[in-house]
Parts: sequence; C-alpha cells; structure tokens
Amino acid sequence: MVKDPSKVREYLINDRKLNPDLINTLISKGLIRQDERNNAVYPWVNNGEIVGHNSEGSYKKQDGGRYKHIASGANNDYGFSFKTSPNKDIRNLYFFESEVDAISYASLNGLTPNSKYISMRGVNNPDIIYQQILEVGQNTGKIPNVVYGVDNDEAGLRFNQDRIENNLSHHEQGEMPIYFAVPPQRENVKDWNDELVRRNGHPYEQHERNIPLSKKQYLQNYRHQESSKGMELE
Repeated sequence: MVKDPSKVREYLINDRKLNPDLINTLISKGLIRQDERNNAVYPWVNNGEIVGHNSEGSYKKQDGGRYKHIASGANNDYGFSFKTSPNKDIRNLYFFESEVDAISYASLNGLTPNSKYISMRGVNNPDIIYQQILEVGQNTGKIPNVVYGVDNDEAGLRFNQDRIENNLSHHEQGEMPIYFAVPPQRENVKDWNDELVRRNGHPYEQHERNIPLSKKQYLQNYRHQESSKGMELE
C-alpha cells in the first residue's frame, strides 16, 4: 500500500461522486486504501483484524470494465463494511452489491445511527449476510433490522424475492425484520451510485430520502408472491 491515497480519493470523489467527508473518514480509519497500481483497496475487518480485502481499479480498462481482485486466503464470510456505532449497539444491517453502492447510499441519505453498511460483492454471497446477522445476535442478544439495497435490475429483484421466501427466523424472537431500499426507477439508474452520479454528488433533501420498504410494501410495489416459510435461525 502507498502512504498517499490521493489517486483513489480523487477517483471516488470526482468520478463516483461520493461524499468527500465520508471518504476522508474511511481513508483515515484505514477502511479504504490505495495500492501501488492506484487501485482502491477495501479491507475486510473482523473485530479490528483485517481478514481479507478486495481491490477495484480507479480507471476503466479498454473494454470499459474495471480491474477487480480478491486477495488470496481471504475469509469470504466477510466484506468491506463501515458502521456508525460499536458492535454492541448495532441494530440495523444494510447490505449492498458493492463498496461504492454502500457509500453512495450513505452519501445520498446520510448515516443512520446504530447501523452497519456492508458490501456483499454481488448478489450471490449469502455467507456474508448470515455472518453479520450472527455477530449482531452474539453482540446484542437481538436479531437486527436488515435492509437490502441491491440493484434495481432482474438479478436484484430475484435476490429480493429469495430473501422474502427464505427469510430467517429466531426460535424465540420470531421472524427477522427485513426491508428493501430499492434504487429509483429512472433512465440510466440501476444502483445507488448511478443515482448519486445523476445528481452530481448532491445528497437528498430530507423529504427525498429513501425510506426502505417493508416486506408487505415491497410485495405490493413489485407484485411478487410469497411462496415459502422462513428458515430457522438458532
């Protein structure tokens, strides 16, 4: 890693339009770093220990994509995350498909107290979800409120439906409360970073802020059918 992360800071603030104060805070805490090739590096932290990291290019390749890499030996039960309170006070878990989407949602809507924002690195990594829920239970003795903020596309909607059909429940505390922070349906907007870039980095006004949909509200809006019972969580 390099000591001066200015290339990554410039990419995240100028290109991805992320909130400068939030980016500077995450950099100062070591949660965003820069490697020798100017890639953004996102450490995965468990109880203060780095258990893996993934990298993303700060520039696009000739094919229009970005360099992506996961460190060998990483514990894939974890991913990039940041939180607004100590572990013992976490009540809300926000899950997103990428690091940039998680930071974009917070840039648009502000930070929610007693919350943790987590990247799943796509929509096919349930181990991250289960690990985070388990840790909240171990640290607080309660099941958390879970908010899914995945992309507003076919894969994202399938993921949301699967979460509804296979929601977790606790033998004493009942079904886990789940909510859905669906990116707005606008032209060229499928994820929360698209929306932030569309607004040129400007956060939502108070009345514009996203209010995650309950399961019932989501089913009413997206006309899915609930077809099976939840899984038991010990």
